[in-house]
Amino acid sequence: MHSVKISEILGQPDVEAADAVLDLIRALDLPEKMREVGIRREHLGKIANDAMGNLLVRNNCRPITSVDDVMEILEMAF
Repeated sequence: MHSVKISEILGQPDVEAADAVLDLIRALDLPEKMREVGIRREHLGKIANDAMGNLLVRNNCRPITSVDDVMEILEMAF
């Protein structure tokens, strides 16, 4: 599993990969939310529409089948 490998690479084999990545982001004092880098809420619709045209989004291991799916992810990241 990729997530196990990520945790191991980050030196936290007993931690969920997402938590290990978040720890790294915080340790480096990087922004955690899109709004912290100047993205405004009104941009999210265009970002979601553009994302649906991206091959990596369409072929994601977890199905992303609509703009609404992308918007849900963006709202969490905002």
